[in-house]
Amino acid sequence: MRRKDREIADTALIEEVIGNSLVCRLGMSRNDQPYVVPLCFAYSNNTLYFHSAGDGLKLEILQHNPNVCVELNQRAHSPQLVGAERKSRRRGCGVSERTL
Repeated sequence: MRRKDREIADTALIEEVIGNSLVCRLGMSRNDQPYVVPLCFAYSNNTLYFHSAGDGLKLEILQHNPNVCVELNQRAHSPQLVGAERKSRRRGCGVSERTL
């Protein structure tokens, strides 16, 4: 991580962030092309579980390239953000962004 001062290493806080997330996006690569799909998910014992059919493009891609990235979207005003370092800024459209 480039900005160590922004890193969240507290396991309890990380698990709260995951627990308060509504959507998970799984990023994969197929033939050097990105493929990102939103998924229903569950989290237990340090493992993310994704809903999936028994076959399909997602599983085909994963069979050829198991390297992935995950992005989670949280509910607005999640309680775990209280006390965490936050930075807010305004954008031209009036939407506010927060980063941990």
